[in-house]
Amino acid sequence: MERDADDPSPTNHRRAVSAAYYALFHTIIADAVLRILPATVATDDDRLRAARWIQHTDVKQAARWVVECAAVAHPTGTPSNDTGVKHGVWELFSRRVDGATRVTDVPDHLRRVAHTFVDLQDARHNADYDHLASFPKATAQRHINAAENALALLAAHTDDVHIHRFLALVVFRSRRLP
Repeated sequence: MERDADDPSPTNHRRAVSAAYYALFHTIIADAVLRILPATVATDDDRLRAARWIQHTDVKQAARWVVECAAVAHPTGTPSNDTGVKHGVWELFSRRVDGATRVTDVPDHLRRVAHTFVDLQDARHNADYDHLASFPKATAQRHINAAENALALLAAHTDDVHIHRFLALVVFRSRRLP
């Protein structure tokens, strides 16, 4: 069966999924580095070098912790180690309601960004390395739309304290210097 000339190939669908992931990854990294090295104290070259210190797994772990914190049931949920409780992540993404009781405090926009990042990284890995994985046009478009939505949420909430905390977590998660 011949493909329509306007219909991208399966290889192009894979590239689109990978590009959607990288657009979100690089935006998160750039935003995180800009918070710690603003233009008033560092050059673009400085920020580019610092961005290389942050690895994909750093962002994914930070995103997973946020997703897990968001999933803790109200109001009596107990955070598991998956929330990063032993690293203090739960305290960053929860709030006290009475004395010692804490409840999740992850706004929906951050939960969606973090969840999208985790999903897109998994999809990108499959697109780039699993040659048996199928990426029909509708699937590729769904991933592109998810990335665009996450990017729009980040842009719309640049001053949100929870976004700042997430970006700080990304930076501090990265402990590997060149």
